[in-house]
Amino acid sequence: MLVCLLLVSCMPRDARAWYDPGPRGNSDAPGRIIVSDGSYVLDIGELQMNITNHGLLGSQYSIVSDFSDAPSGQWPSGSGDEYLFAAGLWIGGIKNGEAHVSTGQFERELRPLADPEYTIYEAEFGRIVRPYERAVRQGARVFEPNGDDDHDGRMNEECLNGFDDDHDGRIDEDFSMQGSQMMVCTMYDNTAIAAESFPDHLALDLKIVQTAFAWEMDDVDDFVVVGYEITNIGAATVEDVYLGMFVDCDIGVRDGGTNAFDDMSARFTGMARATNGLYESIDVAYMYDDNQIDPVPGYFGVMFRSSLGGSHKIRSYQRYTGQQAYALGGDPLNDAERYNELSKSHSDLSTPPEHSGDYRFLVTNGPWGNMSPGRRISLEVVFVCGDGLDGLLENCANAQQAWEGAWYDLDDDTQTGQDGKESLMCIQDYGLTLDLFAASPFVQMTAAWAQMQCVPAEYEHYIRPEDFTLMEDGRDCIWVNQDNCEECENIKGSPCTKSQFFSFWHCNHWWLSATQKRYCTGVGGRESVVRWITDSTPPPPDMRVWAEDRTVHIYWNDDSEYERDLISGLVDFEGYQVWRADDWDRPAGTSERTGPDSRFWSLLAHYDIVNQYTDMRDYGFAQLEDTIPLGNNTGLEAARYRPVCLDDERFEGLAERMQDALAAGIHVIPELRPPVRDAYGIVLPGMEPLLPWESYPAVLDTFYWIAEWDNSGDPSVPAKRGKRYYEFIDRNLDNGYIYFYAVTTTDHDVVDDIHGDRILQGPGVAGDPATNFTTARPGTFSQSAEDISRYGSAVYVYPNPATREALADFQQMHPNSDDPTGVRIMFTNLPEAMNT
Repeated sequence: MLVCLLLVSCMPRDARAWYDPGPRGNSDAPGRIIVSDGSYVLDIGELQMNITNHGLLGSQYSIVSDFSDAPSGQWPSGSGDEYLFAAGLWIGGIKNGEAHVSTGQFERELRPLADPEYTIYEAEFGRIVRPYERAVRQGARVFEPNGDDDHDGRMNEECLNGFDDDHDGRIDEDFSMQGSQMMVCTMYDNTAIAAESFPDHLALDLKIVQTAFAWEMDDVDDFVVVGYEITNIGAATVEDVYLGMFVDCDIGVRDGGTNAFDDMSARFTGMARATNGLYESIDVAYMYDDNQIDPVPGYFGVMFRSSLGGSHKIRSYQRYTGQQAYALGGDPLNDAERYNELSKSHSDLSTPPEHSGDYRFLVTNGPWGNMSPGRRISLEVVFVCGDGLDGLLENCANAQQAWEGAWYDLDDDTQTGQDGKESLMCIQDYGLTLDLFAASPFVQMTAAWAQMQCVPAEYEHYIRPEDFTLMEDGRDCIWVNQDNCEECENIKGSPCTKSQFFSFWHCNHWWLSATQKRYCTGVGGRESVVRWITDSTPPPPDMRVWAEDRTVHIYWNDDSEYERDLISGLVDFEGYQVWRADDWDRPAGTSERTGPDSRFWSLLAHYDIVNQYTDMRDYGFAQLEDTIPLGNNTGLEAARYRPVCLDDERFEGLAERMQDALAAGIHVIPELRPPVRDAYGIVLPGMEPLLPWESYPAVLDTFYWIAEWDNSGDPSVPAKRGKRYYEFIDRNLDNGYIYFYAVTTTDHDVVDDIHGDRILQGPGVAGDPATNFTTARPGTFSQSAEDISRYGSAVYVYPNPATREALADFQQMHPNSDDPTGVRIMFTNLPEAMNT
């Protein structure tokens, strides 16, 4: 029997093959436009949230619907504990003299248009996975070495939306990936279906691009971000605009029954310490479970970030009860009441002790002023969970640091972004010239410390006209530090006074390493900030499993070994980890797609490259340098796999013919093997050597992927790397049981020394198995007539007898809409036949 492993790029949780949809994609791929089946879930981290393109965040899990089985705001993943019933954006403003509010919840006035392109688009680790799939990673960001995905001289000019935004004839070929998993959709508040459903509401004529994203790593997997880019597409100005997020939590075990009536709600404003020890300023509204018998432990919070000139703070926090009229503290029910709530400047107090109830809250942001036609504003909402209030605040601080991002030298000038000076300020931007310098704000700041409120007066050296540099565009500019007080605050944990400033702020100390100045912006020549960047592992590899009798084979490729770290820019791959999860009973609100929670995963194997690092150890009598292995140093060869078709005599000579095809320049995109023939059956140029084997497409794929081509000095022919493969065999399993498998990656910690050289410092971060898993059920194959004559019939069914107790023992799952009983019966060694 021929066994040739076909390792195709695939969704981490799905066996669907990748394909290139061409310039317009697959016309049938978008399918249903209004996504209402719970199929789009941010499920890569510990906080899992259902995403829709009709205003709703969450799945309203206690109301039976097509999407209510999906995780709503489940934390931790796979647990069945829910922290969100529903949430939605509110946008309020004055139009033609009247107040109007367009809402995502409870009324869903934000809807997609009727065209197929207005579905939800999903990407993971830079690759589009839905509604169509691409094998090529095209979600590089502006700071990455290959940030210009399509090599047109521009970076990130596309939005992941199914349209040709840059008018170059290609779709979504150069978008900007946010997080490890991202979902994008476009909605409007003036659709015909919204007008029909809510006749009393007058639309503001807005276009809303919603981008939701999350991460896999431990320090940043307890929050998700939902960003909104809002544009006035109407002919009238919308005045006095405010934004808000309406949140109804209903916290508790999903099938607990009374989750809505025992919540508590509050707001925290102050400093919180992140996992790395630095402090951040936090403003978060939150809720938690006050069940007196067995409350779930998490706290669920909401906070704002803004990237287009808005405030990061919560303007006001308003709390409502589900059983009251509006005048008595209940929900606002019309546009006038909602706009009144959005525009309030004072906040409600926290819930008094022993006053739990069915609460929801509104957090507002603004004012944003007037939105003239074409004006665009942007707000990002961060949903955070943590263990208790302390855990919530720590994760809020981690989210704040992810938003602060990382600094990069994007202008290729090492003289910019030095000594903490990250901001280029030009006097012409204030409508002035150097002749009018005395009227500018520069007279009240120094280059080192533009924020003077925390700097001692004796150190003040104010900017002078001669400090400016004439730029190529004719502006007179200077690099300054605009956030020196925040830098000091981050390390101190509270605002720095003038007497304390230099005890904490050291961004201009050249002898300190970049790692020691981790709270500083604008150091090491890095003048440009990129938001939502965090330390991360290399993306997990493409993976497949093959189940047989009491055994599962796990295969993966080596793509992860060539990915660059987002922050350092270095290839810092360290190793692979192989995981398995079993004995999971699929709690309510979970599925095989969203997977089990972290408690069920166990590490089966760890393969890592052989290396070590040095560390200074204090032994009391002296400090000595230790050489420490970085990991188990097993090497990768122990897991190396060679596809069997490479040694099959039927394919003798194919490797050489593949080299001939590569020499002819067939690999326009190195990750994809082009077809042998076009749509009309004509052999494509360069593919003639492969014709004898065209009936074996999987074999051709394997030979193509392992082949290398160095372009022989011809820059018009792209070089191609040969892939390598790995295998882990899990034995002695129970037939018929479902097992989850994952392959994740680890990296190593790289730091800058005082000379700016990057050195290996120790273990880095490890991927989470929830990001790259699939399922397998080991079992026997069907018996051929020859098998039956040789071994006899061995048909059996398990469990037998199928009693309630026996079925429950056979890994019974919690019922859901796709599997209403959760019980299974396994038939083994059935005769081979063409039937089901």
